[in-house]
Amino acid sequence: MLRINSENETASLRRTSISDQGLLEDDLRDWILDDQKSILGEGLLLIGREVTIKEIGDAIDLLGIDRDGNIVIIELKKGRITGNVDFQALKYAAYTSYWSYDQLRDQFEKFKSTNWGQTLYEEETTFTEVLDEFCNDDYTL
Repeated sequence: MLRINSENETASLRRTSISDQGLLEDDLRDWILDDQKSILGEGLLLIGREVTIKEIGDAIDLLGIDRDGNIVIIELKKGRITGNVDFQALKYAAYTSYWSYDQLRDQFEKFKSTNWGQTLYEEETTFTEVLDEFCNDDYTL
């Protein structure tokens, strides 16, 4: 892997792993939240971190909405992936596909009250305002 600086000069980067750096999934989540635009781009509105799905006793790492109003699930894994990891994301997608506007709004409000949400959204900002500003004109949740 190479790093290219603003003068188009390249430098080799040393290979490392998340485990070698002593990082956990929490660190990855926080890294994304701290620098969302450069990591995820500008096409995602984050509305949740560690979003609990009580029916299955598990949590979605990061929850977002794209510009078309689709729910986006980000499931982070550290280290070697074993088992049916793809099933986990599909299970989350199945549960969230039935969430109503009110459930998504409540999730947004919960996230907005956290440290991460406070850095992304002003206290008085409503879910509807954020969606209308972020999403395409013809979006549908």
